[in-house]
Amino acid sequence: MSLEEVQDPVEIRPDETYKQVTVRLFHNGVIPRGEQPGAAIRTTRQWRVKEGQVLLSRIDARNGAIGLVPPQLDGGIVTNDFWAFEVHLAEADPRFLDFYFGTREFVEACQRASEGTTNRVRLQPDRFLRIEISLPPLPEQRRIVTRIEELSAKIEEARELRERAIEEATTSLMSEAGVFH
Repeated sequence: MSLEEVQDPVEIRPDETYKQVTVRLFHNGVIPRGEQPGAAIRTTRQWRVKEGQVLLSRIDARNGAIGLVPPQLDGGIVTNDFWAFEVHLAEADPRFLDFYFGTREFVEACQRASEGTTNRVRLQPDRFLRIEISLPPLPEQRRIVTRIEELSAKIEEARELRERAIEEATTSLMSEAGVFH
């Protein structure tokens, strides 16, 4: 899969403050969960994550809770319900993998790799690591990432134009209706 699991244990000290990290559902990013003093954290050991690592929630990978650790969360900590992976950069562009992680195909593979009862469904490590990803050559991955980013920028620009048009139309209609004097 071009990923290698990493574990960087952190012994939680009551007198230190820790930056906690989580992953949003539906491929909506790796985000801060908050900062806590060690005394408020209920476990004595957690795991450090680093910028550029792939982070996934064992509980919610089946709901798209996977993404790349952004620079501002470098050094943050997660519980053992999260897995961190280094990307083999000679084989995969992390941004390409991140886009792939947002696909229905990948989320369905995570659903098939999860098992358990209703509130205890968890991704199974052996099944997850057997998920195959067909990776094009690195130059093609980079070309695809560039194209996706270009299209995303155009989509965002179109959204902004639409919002502005709605605001202008609303203002115009209200003015015509005599709402503004």
